[in-house]
Amino acid sequence: MKEALCKAFRDDLSVRAIEGGLAVSTPFDSASGEPIGFYIMRDAAGQFHIEDDGSTIPMLEARGVDFSTEPRRQGLSALLAECGAVFDSVRRDLRTLPMPEGDIPGAAMRFVTLLLRVQDFLLLVPDNAFGVFHADATRVAGE
Repeated sequence: MKEALCKAFRDDLSVRAIEGGLAVSTPFDSASGEPIGFYIMRDAAGQFHIEDDGSTIPMLEARGVDFSTEPRRQGLSALLAECGAVFDSVRRDLRTLPMPEGDIPGAAMRFVTLLLRVQDFLLLVPDNAFGVFHADATRVAGE
């Protein structure tokens, strides 16, 4: 079974060379329906970092996620810290800190986890949160 699992993950991963690094596409879809991808970039000092394309946070904000509220800001900060990443508010991208090449595989797994988990903020937009609260309140009132 281990070989089958490894093959499934490996076969559904696409890696291609780009100027300055690699573009990686995963088998996971984002909330926008596009495959989740990221870039592994090498800097002038020979270190590497991982970054998204700069659309993750803006897409969430466009769909109603307000990261200016303290609970969401703290939640995002916790996810970023857990995954070893930062949000660059100027470039609007998510990225890791520079690292040696040998650290990339583990960091890439954590970064994909971040890109998947950050989408859960969509569950907390007011319309969704109200709908869940309303359904629960209606069910409890009926008991």
